Amino acid sequence: MPADDASSSQTSATGNPLQNPSFLTAPQTIFPGLRAQGVLALGDRGVLITRSADIAAVLTHPEVFSSGMATQTGTQRPLIPLQIDPPRHREYRRILDPLFSPQRVKEMEGPVTDLARSLVDAIAAENEVDFVQRFSVPFPSQVFLALLGLPIVATKTRWRCCSEPPPRYTSTSKP
Repeated sequence: MPADDASSSQTSATGNPLQNPSFLTAPQTIFPGLRAQGVLALGDRGVLITRSADIAAVLTHPEVFSSGMATQTGTQRPLIPLQIDPPRHREYRRILDPLFSPQRVKEMEGPVTDLARSLVDAIAAENEVDFVQRFSVPFPSQVFLALLGLPIVATKTRWRCCSEPPPRYTSTSKP
């Protein structure tokens, strides 16, 4: 699984194929070429693995490919279950799996659709909107609350506490 440099027709000026404007507008046209190249180095950001066999190797060998450093969250605790490798990962999956069972997902379809529609309806008449702040940030936070059986709250200050990490204090700073 050697990492190759991506061809210039598929990469951006930074060498990252994911920053190529063509990839951003029509990824389906870029992926066959990326897949043909195998594993692609993305500089200090890691690698892009495009072949099924390589993906399977990464996912089935946690002793070589650890999830522990996959996402930098700025905290000392791992992001569960994403930053935990087997066998501990299975313990957390056992707890979380009922939240994502086919039956539970089907039950959530109506409320999640209603939530998405209400967020879009609230901004639909505006000429200009920050979609990230008005939809992309509140939507997953509120879906998460619903998954846990907690009420979906409408005010920005109440759901923001769930979508942003708490402030971090050092021994020399004051709360």
